[in-house]
Amino acid sequence: MRNALSLLTCAAALTTAGMLGCDRTEPAPTPPPAQPAPQVTTPTADETRNAASDAMDATKRAAENAADKTQEVAGQAVDATKDAAAATADKARELTADAKDAASDAKADTTAAANNVTAEATTLMDQTVQYVKENKWELADTSMAKLESMKDRLPESLKPRYQQVKTMYDSAKASKGVKLPGM
Repeated sequence: MRNALSLLTCAAALTTAGMLGCDRTEPAPTPPPAQPAPQVTTPTADETRNAASDAMDATKRAAENAADKTQEVAGQAVDATKDAAAATADKARELTADAKDAASDAKADTTAAANNVTAEATTLMDQTVQYVKENKWELADTSMAKLESMKDRLPESLKPRYQQVKTMYDSAKASKGVKLPGM
């Protein structure tokens, strides 16, 4: 019996506790407010025209800016080309002047060398004739050998005289010192 009474007491306590909990009203959680659906608005004809006009104005400004920039860059390119052409012309004038100077110097050197060859050949021809007349064959041979080595460099004006001296030398050498006419 005691057990039954304990059981009844527990059941009564549970029932009372369950009833007390049922009488109590708790507010139900509130759901979040509904988000309004985004509204899609169609622009009016005036708004569309205004937007198109703004876009055209922006395009015109961009085109004008690009044209201005192109013109500026083209001007810079023209200036750079002019500067390069002027520098090239200056360098060409300088090189031309240098080439003229070099040509003039070369001509002077060639003239001097030709004059030296002429003077040396004339001296050797005179010596050869003199040595043959004096029967100084070793000296005549030496001077004639020098003349032979330079015969390709002789000016045209001396070639006939060279040929005469060579003929006279060869004839005198062949006759072993016999006096030839005209010597």
